[in-house]
Amino acid sequence: MLGGLVRRAIAILLALHPLGALLVLGWLMRLMRDEAALNRRMQAADLGPRRAPLPSLVMADPAPGRGWLMRQIGGLWLNLRDGVAALVTTTLGTLPFTALWLMSWWGGWENSFNKGYEQSWIGPSLGLLGTALALPLLTRLPMALAHQAAEGRMSAFFARHPVARLIRAAGWRYAVLAVLSALAALPLFALQGMPVFFEDWSPGFVDRDPEDVQTFIAGYRLVATAYLVLVLIALRRMAARLHARASLIVEAGGPARGTARRLGAWACVAVCWAAWFAVVAQVFVAQFLNHQWVVWFIPPLSGLPFFAPLTPLP
Repeated sequence: MLGGLVRRAIAILLALHPLGALLVLGWLMRLMRDEAALNRRMQAADLGPRRAPLPSLVMADPAPGRGWLMRQIGGLWLNLRDGVAALVTTTLGTLPFTALWLMSWWGGWENSFNKGYEQSWIGPSLGLLGTALALPLLTRLPMALAHQAAEGRMSAFFARHPVARLIRAAGWRYAVLAVLSALAALPLFALQGMPVFFEDWSPGFVDRDPEDVQTFIAGYRLVATAYLVLVLIALRRMAARLHARASLIVEAGGPARGTARRLGAWACVAVCWAAWFAVVAQVFVAQFLNHQWVVWFIPPLSGLPFFAPLTPLP
């Protein structure tokens, strides 16, 4: 238990910087791999779910043929390797809509400043198109990441048919994961938007001693990052367990087919799309409150585990 608390604390501190967040991303991928492998064995033996221990952030697990140096710092290398792989796949997997969101924002403000009313349709149209692409891509992303982690290769993320079969096999549990993700994103939405109102809640806040303001900002980001890392651990564990369960169902020839099954599958998809639409709405509203360019490329709970700096504050 103590080791798990220490590893969580180190992960939170690392995630305060983008490079450290990259290591945390790889660490989460390793956690998903261990969680999926453990629960696959447990479920194959008709045993209950188990929680895999958190991987080491620095040291590598002992293994035959592994030298002293790799045993001491091999965990860092594994985190970096898996983090880069996950960053590449999640960036490519979300870029079709994140790029449209960014262009939509740019087009909307350019039109507003330059009074180009004849082109007023460009910004909203790009935003709607990006949202239409985001819903199916965000829906598949948790299972695609779990599949990449379990298989240990980047190509598994883009395996369209295998990932779709796994999602169907996961059934309503996958819809629950989407709903939990939408609920878990709400505090991040609030944490991004709240700085705009600091001066209203505490008049004279920005006129305080700069060191006091910076200390407050550092504490604020630490709290936000701690929440982000802890909730990602829980959600990635759940996705890995769903992958383990679904992979066994697929290998056994399932899921079962039939009209009722197809209707249930479509209902699960509808719930997933509704949940992820709620996340998309949070992104747009938070950006209107407190715009940060990098946020367009880091959908909540989907990309790099990094809480961007608070731009409205000095």
